[in-house]
Amino acid sequence: MKQPVLPIVLIGPMATGKSTLGQHLAEALHLEQYPMDWVRWYYYLKNGYSLKTEKTMTRFQDKLAYWKPFEVDAVERVVQDFKGVIDFGAGHGHFTDLEQRAQVKKALQGLPVVLVLPHEDLEQSLKICNARYAERNGGRVLTDDELDTNREFVYSDSFRALATHVFFTGDESPAESARRLIQVMGWS
Repeated sequence: MKQPVLPIVLIGPMATGKSTLGQHLAEALHLEQYPMDWVRWYYYLKNGYSLKTEKTMTRFQDKLAYWKPFEVDAVERVVQDFKGVIDFGAGHGHFTDLEQRAQVKKALQGLPVVLVLPHEDLEQSLKICNARYAERNGGRVLTDDELDTNREFVYSDSFRALATHVFFTGDESPAESARRLIQVMGWS
């Protein structure tokens, strides 16, 4: 068994289980977990992000586009600042701009970057992620914007370009998935 190269990065669409898997993986490996959705605002604000500007945007897609330059910087900085398990927000691994994707790929070079999906069939993954996302948001019906965004994320070639490994969680519990990921990666 070998020690993992740190940080370990988990990427994937919304509600694919990155944070939950990250928690169990960090516990099993006796590491700290750093959810990007918790620390990103620090980096965004340091880099000029404006809540006032974001409030003018009504569409989720517009907010995602506004966040992109901040996301690139946050990825570059978080992998330097934290050594443990980092679970990215969905947007932090999805870059349609090839220059931004190349910057992020360079920042992640040499690190284990695991694309987490609930199922090998992408349409099944999308259904599972959307159901989890709706449940996480009080069971409300997802907007067309949210559904379109998660479809784009599930089918994203950016995730596959950044990932060094693809991991399907299936019907396992998060603890079982963490144990299997550790075994698949050969980590002690």
